[in-house]
Amino acid sequence: GGIIVGGPTQYEMGRAEGIIEDFGPNAFEDFGNRKPSVGDKVVYARYAGKELGAYADGFIRRVMRDLDVLCSVEETE
Repeated sequence: GGIIVGGPTQYEMGRAEGIIEDFGPNAFEDFGNRKPSVGDKVVYARYAGKELGAYADGFIRRVMRDLDVLCSVEETE
């Protein structure tokens, strides 16, 4: 049930934000109707998972457990 989070990582007060790029078939199984989707912006624990490195698009990717995702972020204008 691992997930891959990528994006221009922002660290702030012990947390980090990223965009869900993909996740396994069992990820977020225990989240009920709060299950995030691919493309959702999320906040996760700063030291969660394993950093996979920087890619050509400039994004840093990280693989982590679904339980490390703290919440989804909705951006308003």
